[in-house]
Amino acid sequence: MGVDYFSCVRCGETFPDCGDYVSCYCWGVWCSDEYAEKDGFMRPNEDADDSNEESSCKFCREEDVADDALLKHCLKMLDISREDAVANYFGRG
Repeated sequence: MGVDYFSCVRCGETFPDCGDYVSCYCWGVWCSDEYAEKDGFMRPNEDADDSNEESSCKFCREEDVADDALLKHCLKMLDISREDAVANYFGRG
C-alpha cells in the first residue's frame, strides 16, 4: 500500500494522504480545516433530512476560480500566448 501526496490548494504545501487533510468532491484538497474554510468549504449538515447533500467549496459552487484557470481564460480572451504575456511583463513585447 503506497502513500499519495497532495498539494494544498491554499498554501501550496505538500502533504501525505495518510494524515489529516480536507478534500472536496470537485478537486480541492487542503492541508487544514482553516485553509479549507477560507476557500468556502462546507460540510453537509449531519442533521439535515436530505442525506444526499455533499460537501462543497467556492470552486465547485462556481463562486470563484483558481488562479491558474483564470489566467488561462484571460490569456485566451486577450488572444495572446503565455510567452507573449511574459515578454510584455518585462517590457520586451
